Amino acid sequence: MDYGDIRYDFSEVHAAGTGLQREATEIANALQEFENLFQDFIMNSFDEGEGSGAFAILQTQWSKQSVALNEDLQAIGAKVVSGGEHMESTDKAMAKMLFNGAGM
Repeated sequence: MDYGDIRYDFSEVHAAGTGLQREATEIANALQEFENLFQDFIMNSFDEGEGSGAFAILQTQWSKQSVALNEDLQAIGAKVVSGGEHMESTDKAMAKMLFNGAGM
């Protein structure tokens, strides 16, 4: 069974990982901006009563989930970067071993 060539573009793997991290930050910023706008709306519209208390609970849940999402996306990006770096170092070590083993 022929699986063909395996090729990696380590700079693209690194770019994908850092891109994920950058996008995670952008998402977190957008979520924070939305939360701030929504909070202003609620404070101007429902500053008393049960609506205000319900919003406080919802805002706490929103904030926790937003932080968790950002942490997860940052972690995925970091894993992609470190995985690519590990693949690259393994590739270099194997090339060195093959080069030295061939007596060159």
